[in-house]
Amino acid sequence: MSFRDDHEAAIARVSALEGEVEHLTRENERLQAENAALRDPPKPPKPPKPQRTPTERSQRIRKLAPKIAGVVGVVAVFALMVGLPAYTDCKNERSYKAELGDFERQKSTWYALVEFEDCARDTLHQLDLGSLDAAKQDPRGNSYRGAPTLNECVEKLAVLASIPTLAPAKDALDQWRIAYATASGPHKRLDEYYRNQDWKDDNYAAGPQLWADLTPAVTAFHAATTEALRKVSPLSRAEIRAIQRKYEARRGKDSMWWRIEVGFLRNELVSVRPLGGTQDAMLAKAKELRQLIGTAPLELRRDWRQIIDELDWVDKGVKDPRDVTDYPLWEKTKAEGVGPIPKRPQQKEGCGGGDGGAV
Repeated sequence: MSFRDDHEAAIARVSALEGEVEHLTRENERLQAENAALRDPPKPPKPPKPQRTPTERSQRIRKLAPKIAGVVGVVAVFALMVGLPAYTDCKNERSYKAELGDFERQKSTWYALVEFEDCARDTLHQLDLGSLDAAKQDPRGNSYRGAPTLNECVEKLAVLASIPTLAPAKDALDQWRIAYATASGPHKRLDEYYRNQDWKDDNYAAGPQLWADLTPAVTAFHAATTEALRKVSPLSRAEIRAIQRKYEARRGKDSMWWRIEVGFLRNELVSVRPLGGTQDAMLAKAKELRQLIGTAPLELRRDWRQIIDELDWVDKGVKDPRDVTDYPLWEKTKAEGVGPIPKRPQQKEGCGGGDGGAV
């Protein structure tokens, strides 16, 4: 065996001995740990807590009661601080929405009351029964009017039938709307026949029959409008006056009150003839209106100069009383419904809707 082989064999034996020493060291550590565990006895289990008697439990609860009450109080105060503003905001928001709903209903009712006579008068004016003639309305001639105007304001005033004080005229209002609905179909067909110039396709052959379908419906609508104006006007005027008195009790005779007052009398003036009144009755009503405006505040008379001039022309016989301008007397009252507009409350915590700003 050479020196080189001896050297490598020695190195191999040293490596083997090192591995054996490492194994014996780990085994010794394990045995020492087991020995230490055997020397330390296990800890005895904790004895069970003795059960308190009912008297002892009551005494303990009484001792802890102040602390518990203090904790509960702190929690309650914190909950109130956090929850009360949000609850208040929600309550205020619900109240605001209820008030807003009442206001919108009030506004729509007022609008219908002050628009009724205008709507009925315009309807009667536009439905010229003498023009319901197929021969006169032949578009092949030099002049023709075509289909009459069917005033759509009737549908917008449906709320009138729900006003309790107008109940005696409900049948007249219902018949008015029914007559309008009955005339709408044949009116639409004739109107399209003219507007689309369909008469050119058939040389006006369908025209006479379309007029025959429309004429009785329009005649019935005219009669229903006249009856509604006759029966509803006294009741609607009384309701307007009742609302005006309530307004005066809240606000006094301010500019809004004056707009109602002058608008009311002007409305009576232009309804004299449609309700069967005479020319003398119209002139008397025009004079009454002129005197009323003369007692209005100066800042309002400045706005009503045109009405004043026209009433002067009526006195001089230059202008027909029916043509007195309906300067915007009731426009502002229609927008506000003669009542306070609800204001949305300011919200600190919010209530799941709205921006919390005033309307």
